[in-house]
Amino acid sequence: RSLNQYLKISARAGEWVDFSLISYLQPDVSSWNTPRWYMDGNVYFKASEKFSLVLHWDHIMDKRPAVPISNFYYGFSIGVQYGRGG
Repeated sequence: RSLNQYLKISARAGEWVDFSLISYLQPDVSSWNTPRWYMDGNVYFKASEKFSLVLHWDHIMDKRPAVPISNFYYGFSIGVQYGRGG
């Protein structure tokens, strides 16, 4: 059994920068010291009406992973996003 927790924060820092962060925490109620924590964060820097530069970070920390990977796994990427203005 587990107790799932979810948190989302998003903010606009002026006309050209948006930020979003999503965090999921899933502690195991039978063993509170073995949590599973996933976080996903993005920062969007608006370059024009249709283009944005995107910085992306995600990680998972799992004391008992279901697959044979490290207990802490992360990713970072930089990209360009194209879409409708708004």
